[in-house]
Amino acid sequence: LLHARALARRNPSWRVVSTCPQFVGSEIVAKSQTAAAANLIKKLAYPVQGYGLNSILRAVLSTDEEDGTQDFYTNTNIDFLSWVEKLPAFCYNLLPIRDAVGLALGFTILGYQRFVLRGGPSKSSTVSYDVDLQEDLYKWSMSAISGYL
Repeated sequence: LLHARALARRNPSWRVVSTCPQFVGSEIVAKSQTAAAANLIKKLAYPVQGYGLNSILRAVLSTDEEDGTQDFYTNTNIDFLSWVEKLPAFCYNLLPIRDAVGLALGFTILGYQRFVLRGGPSKSSTVSYDVDLQEDLYKWSMSAISGYL
């Protein structure tokens, strides 16, 4: 999101979007985790050849931009981390509290997501709208790949 928004500012004639398909039953988990984790993902996650593609296809094919700010699409559109963002900054700058809570809630959503098929445009985390952070990441990424350009 950070990089996409910085890219969109530099190229206003482009339509730049980001997607989060939530949990999709790809083979990534099967290759990197235990058989139990792979089986859990396979049973609960969205199918790859099916609803798992929803956020990507809607982002690419959508023409219903109500106010021009739809640059993030998800498969469930569940705002499950908004209360975590109200924690003091040290909870995510010094301690991984936000990440730990996000991971726990993410696995809760794994079991819940199939019951909430409300994919489409979504609001992302507050920090993803931080222009300074977007610019810092963009500048860093450009310097990281400068030797290949």
